[in-house]
Amino acid sequence: MGFSELLLEPASGMIPMSGSMWLQASDTVELENLRTTDITEPDTLMVSLGQLQIDFLKAIDLMKKARKPSRVTEV
Repeated sequence: MGFSELLLEPASGMIPMSGSMWLQASDTVELENLRTTDITEPDTLMVSLGQLQIDFLKAIDLMKKARKPSRVTEV
């Protein structure tokens, strides 16, 4: 996605890995992957989808900035 690091911790929510697989941090260094159908709390899924959208939009912004030539003005 263009990020040099992707911090995963319990507060990060879940991120998708593939079609119906999700990645969720259980601890600072331990990860747990879940299928979408295994997510029993709708609020958890919605928060995680919201975070995915934020990360996706940040990645789009980074790609746009990388394509834009920087303008330097001299005074």
